[in-house]
Parts: sequence; C-alpha cells; structure tokens
Amino acid sequence: MKTAIKWILGTVLVVWMFSAAPGFLAGIFWADSNAPWEKVDAFYYPDANNLSEWESQMDVGSVQACRDWVEDSAASRGDPNLERGDYECGVGCESKDGFNICRLTVE
Repeated sequence: MKTAIKWILGTVLVVWMFSAAPGFLAGIFWADSNAPWEKVDAFYYPDANNLSEWESQMDVGSVQACRDWVEDSAASRGDPNLERGDYECGVGCESKDGFNICRLTVE
C-alpha cells in the first residue's frame, strides 16, 4: 500500500513539473540557454546609447541563432564587431500588460 502511494505521489509530481511549471524545469536544466520547447527572440540595438531604437526577430530557434542574426544585422549596418550597437537574446518571452517578460536574457 505504501509503495502504491509513493508511486502515485511521484507520478503527480512529475506530471506537475512537466505541465504546470515548464519554466521551473527550464531554469534548472537549461539555466544559460533555451529549453527545447522555448522560443528565443533576438533584439538588436544599433546604438547602445539609444535603446529606444531596435530591430527584433521573433522565434529565431536558439541562442546561437539569435547571435548569428544579430551579427548579420550589425554587419548590414556597418558595425560587424558590435562596437556601436548592443543586443540581447530573450528566452521564453511572454507579453504581459504591454511588457515583454523573458525567463532569461543572454548576450
């Protein structure tokens, strides 16, 4: 009987972790990158001193794909080494109340 209860509680915990808290799991196992189910959005700022102007590309696939897209965008603006610009890759972003909230932001 005790073994059956442990199995049931374990199953409930696993189901909860995979369905109700994907961000929780992603934070544990993919702390520095995107989990396989998470989207990555690229944000490029041509002038690091003026963050009110930016270009973005949604769902680029991975953090490395984000970096590649930013490099291409910067090169097309004459800044191949990002000496003037800046960027960030938003992982697991959601729009809430007009704001873009991401689980993780990396460069």
